[in-house]
Amino acid sequence: MKKEHFMKLFILVGVSALFPMAALAGDGHEHGNEKEEAEEGGEHGHGEEGIVQLSEEAVTNSKIEIRDAGPATLAVRLRVNGRISPVSSNVAHIASRFAGVIREVKKDIGETVEAGDVLAIIESNQNLQKFEVRAFKGGIVTDRHATIGESIKEDEALFVVMDLSQLWADFTIFQRDIAKVKIGQAVNVYISGRAEPFKSTLSFISPIVDDTTQSRTARAVITNPDNTLAPGAFVTGQVAIADYQVPVAVTYEGIQTIEGKSVVFTKDEDGFEKKEVSVGRSDETYSEILSGIKEGEKYAATNSFILKAELGKSEAEHEH
Repeated sequence: MKKEHFMKLFILVGVSALFPMAALAGDGHEHGNEKEEAEEGGEHGHGEEGIVQLSEEAVTNSKIEIRDAGPATLAVRLRVNGRISPVSSNVAHIASRFAGVIREVKKDIGETVEAGDVLAIIESNQNLQKFEVRAFKGGIVTDRHATIGESIKEDEALFVVMDLSQLWADFTIFQRDIAKVKIGQAVNVYISGRAEPFKSTLSFISPIVDDTTQSRTARAVITNPDNTLAPGAFVTGQVAIADYQVPVAVTYEGIQTIEGKSVVFTKDEDGFEKKEVSVGRSDETYSEILSGIKEGEKYAATNSFILKAELGKSEAEHEH
């Protein structure tokens, strides 16, 4: 009996002694998992909330330009619609000096000609001798009224040659806006299919009001070196009708919208930090910053959408 009692007592003491050890072992295992998880999180390179970390090489490859926020001149612009037309002095109507019959046609519509090039050969009705019709101005043949074997009259126009290196952009200005528009104001001219505008200034404002539209014409001369523009094309203009100074501005491209709020990514030694900003007036280049960042702060002025995308991925991984 005493022996059985002793054995039970021995087993009870042994089991009791094992419980604290098991608890300690279990606790150590849980802390070990936490450490491993922390180390795994560190390998992802997550920075603080709202911070995007990019290497200098990644910044360069992404073409993210860093600038200082600061004063800028913003332009108030009036949007107007217009149409391209040829400069009247650059249009040549080329005719035959004598009546006769067209024997040869040397140039056709779309061909480029130089001053002095032969366009056609005519046989005179007076003496049956042949003479040449030459271009007296260089440009592009835009119209042709010459056919081999056709009889023509004296001074009859055979070709139209246009120099398209410069063109007119004629804009419609309605009466409500005419007081805002003045000769010499800068104008950006936009055409479908081209991202960058043509830059010019207003050189003429018609003194006559159109009876039908009750509008006037404002004209700018556009340089057209690559022949992107062509007479008849519709264009949009942005006329700079006023300028104003702002103490702090960033590029229009430097502002992103996240969860309905305007943000700018400022740059310091920790990376790019998302900062919520209050935006004031804007033009096509800059936006006024009322609060959120100060003059002199460095920020991502171009391709900031890349930082927005990186921040979104980082926050998604944190949530995971």
